[in-house]
Amino acid sequence: MCLLATKDPFETRGAQLTPFLDRENLRAGPRWEPQLLGALRQSRHLVALWTSAAEESSWVNSEVYRFAEIVDPGGLGGPAPSRQILVVALEGDNDALRPYQWITDLREADAYPGGVEQVNEGLWRRVVDRIDRSIRDVEDSIPVPLLVVTTTRERLAEIDSAAEPASGPSLDVLLQSLGIENKDQLLRHYGERRAEWRPFGSQADVEAVLEGLRNEINRELGEMLSIEDPDAAPIRFRWDYLREEFWTGQEEAVAGQTTKLMRGPAVIVLDPLAFYDDLVRDRYANWIAPRAFRNRDAFVLVLTPFSLPASSLKLRDAIRQMARQVAEHFYRPPVFDPRYARSSAQIGDQADLKGWLMMAIAPHVTTWRRPQRSTVWTRTDSTYA
Repeated sequence: MCLLATKDPFETRGAQLTPFLDRENLRAGPRWEPQLLGALRQSRHLVALWTSAAEESSWVNSEVYRFAEIVDPGGLGGPAPSRQILVVALEGDNDALRPYQWITDLREADAYPGGVEQVNEGLWRRVVDRIDRSIRDVEDSIPVPLLVVTTTRERLAEIDSAAEPASGPSLDVLLQSLGIENKDQLLRHYGERRAEWRPFGSQADVEAVLEGLRNEINRELGEMLSIEDPDAAPIRFRWDYLREEFWTGQEEAVAGQTTKLMRGPAVIVLDPLAFYDDLVRDRYANWIAPRAFRNRDAFVLVLTPFSLPASSLKLRDAIRQMARQVAEHFYRPPVFDPRYARSSAQIGDQADLKGWLMMAIAPHVTTWRRPQRSTVWTRTDSTYA
């Protein structure tokens, strides 16, 4: 567990996050418990590194629950967006902390028993980036639930690609029609985690694609809003990824995650080849379709597993250049003008996906408007993580 402080919590993009660690920051001499309680009160976010030893430690549990009481007295509404509890799962679980954000990459990789020196650098960087994004983004961004419906390399490898499902062609037949030689070639586009699926035949995994587009859309929304109202405070959104328990949990956990998709703007990204996975078909038929599809603000986006041919890309570029007034309403739709109908297009690469995401997010910007800067940038308390 550690505390983080920033000089200005509303300028975290350029600020250096400084951790509060008991061994380094507690002063010798004075009683340590009042010092720690003071740090809890003065800090904004809490990051708990969770293990079975933490579960059994009365001190760790006391510090977590003290912070929870500070940021959410009485436990009625959950922490304010500007004060978060993040749990980095190394091993074990804790039902009482389930309402808070969990980062489970290290636990899923079973990295804890081998010690910190044995953790893959890419895995460690991904965990650090998730913590960093959560802390930096939470101050001034709106969460948009997002579910990536795909499978993993391990599950896909177990599928009998020659078997014909109840409806549709066998996986082998479909792959040949798509120009993908065999299942081994397909497996290269999947990883140990669902977030490592690589659509469009690209080298970037779906999480990297979505995060990159999130940054682009936030920038363009900011430009649009500044033209309409130069004095308005900036509006940004962040992806609220559904947890892995949507796939691995019991019915209660799956229902809790699905609830996020049932109201307000939400995005469901589908990998069409994942429907050969029995688990994906079950979750889709029994949870996603009958619940999330009833949300008129949800967008369901199917991404191709292959890259678009060069001819399609050239044709699209020509349309954008010669018929800009038409094409731009899809690739960069108006935020506040309801006269233009939503378009449809094959989601074959990041440009297509960005257009759809803009249509999913932009109409809700008016409901996210904030007060003027002069009434917002007044907090100066520190940050806890």
